[in-house]
Amino acid sequence: LGDSETELESTLAEEFPAAKRLRGDRRLQQWVAPIADYLDGARPHLDLPLDIQATAFQRQVWTALQAIP
Repeated sequence: LGDSETELESTLAEEFPAAKRLRGDRRLQQWVAPIADYLDGARPHLDLPLDIQATAFQRQVWTALQAIP
């Protein structure tokens, strides 16, 4: 994701120029450890609340893709 915090922030700013970046958002704090564990390979699955907006067909495709081992 980046070798340093500065590099990561710079990359995010380039990719998402209209995004508002916040520091210290307590609402996200509960997800820091699980995401880090997942990225380190210590957690096989990551269950995050996602707001997936899709058509019925896109959801069917997504469900089918998730069934592939």
